[in-house]
Amino acid sequence: MPVPKCHLLWQRNAIGRFVLDFRLKKILSQFIVDKKPILIFVDKIAKLPELKTKLKRFYPDLIIDTVSSVDSERHQKILRFREGKIELLLTTTILERGVTFENVQVIILDADDAIFKTSSLVQIAGRAGRKIDFPDGEVHFFYHHYTGAIKKMC
Repeated sequence: MPVPKCHLLWQRNAIGRFVLDFRLKKILSQFIVDKKPILIFVDKIAKLPELKTKLKRFYPDLIIDTVSSVDSERHQKILRFREGKIELLLTTTILERGVTFENVQVIILDADDAIFKTSSLVQIAGRAGRKIDFPDGEVHFFYHHYTGAIKKMC
């Protein structure tokens, strides 16, 4: 399993209305150039539509979608992501277990939220590097407070 890279956030959000955290921007830009599929995990379903809109401002040509437990099209979206028809998938802990993708890169926003226990951080990080052909997927945690769960995971 890849060792997560940890990024302390000083500003309120990694993705603002007009500002994208410089580290997140660099990471996303490199994944996009390398044509690697990206999973971004968030703590709340309610954040998904707004994050999708904000990311589309910064990456208008990127195919971005969302998936959660209340999404009636979640199975179709997971299949489209697996097929490369979605390049960046914003999700919640619904994809923490049981789903494997080739060459996927993982980012967790607000990794210090109480929903992300050590066990869920391990499961989410385990989405990357699961295929023999792609053992080196990256995992990035973005947070405001270095929690015990993050410390144990790292």
